[in-house]
Amino acid sequence: MPAPVLSVGSTVNATVSVGVLEAATDYKGQRSLPRDFSIELKQGSITNQRRSGRCWNPNRWNSIHGSRSPSVAADITCMERSRGWDCSHGFPVPLC
Repeated sequence: MPAPVLSVGSTVNATVSVGVLEAATDYKGQRSLPRDFSIELKQGSITNQRRSGRCWNPNRWNSIHGSRSPSVAADITCMERSRGWDCSHGFPVPLC
């Protein structure tokens, strides 16, 4: 049995009576959407990054750049010039 075709007037009436989101939502499609996933990805081992420099996010230092504190400015200069990072503490420490 084909779905009934709505005229523009009935669509406007439905939108006004129940709201835009309610009128636009297809609940039959949502109910039939499978919510279970059967794909499992192979998990690799966790890499100890140590001094690789991959453990820190350089964007975090952008908020510190505006600081007027000389000690913070010196630390930032050290971090920017440092090519080595010690990440064994759970956070990056420059090797200056």
